[in-house]
Amino acid sequence: MNSHTPSINARKAELLRSFLNQVPGRITAILENWHQLVQSDWNDQLMASLLERIHTLSEAAGKFGVNEIRLNGDSLEAHLRENTHADRKPDHDTVVALDGLVHAFKDAAIQAY
Repeated sequence: MNSHTPSINARKAELLRSFLNQVPGRITAILENWHQLVQSDWNDQLMASLLERIHTLSEAAGKFGVNEIRLNGDSLEAHLRENTHADRKPDHDTVVALDGLVHAFKDAAIQAY
């Protein structure tokens, strides 16, 4: 075994803890973007911001091996992209379904935390 392995493993664990400590704040920002989007007329700029936040968190989670966040984020991102119609808000039932996915993503992220 390499003598540097324990220090490398400790550094990886430290980076993972640092990432996980950021998760609640990132989720709060995602929820704020989501609520702004729902309360608007489905603004493209708000949607782009929301998708970027979800993608960034999901991608980072994948790099750290936190697959609960990555998989839920990828699914949420795909469903949201299906509803990125130029300034046209989806029907009520679709918004309710998307809201459920947003909150499932939040729950998965918080559980990983």
